[in-house]
Amino acid sequence: MKFLLVAIGGAAGSLLRFIAATAIMNRYAGAFPLGTFLINVTGSFIIGFLLTVIETRAGLSPHWKPLLIIGFLGGYTTFSSFEW
Repeated sequence: MKFLLVAIGGAAGSLLRFIAATAIMNRYAGAFPLGTFLINVTGSFIIGFLLTVIETRAGLSPHWKPLLIIGFLGGYTTFSSFEW
């Protein structure tokens, strides 16, 4: 079950990363990879926030971690869930 949750979350996160990075880079023509920077900063912040919420809220299913943290945000940031 965890493998399926990671796969579903990862697919959605990767798609969101592609859409967000494309939208950012279409508006910003500089040499600095602003899209990658903004995605990784926001994704890392959301990982910290969600881990806090999941760990401190009694009654939340443990399946939220593989789906949201490893899958979705791992696909979205490409590395930040590894750092966690």
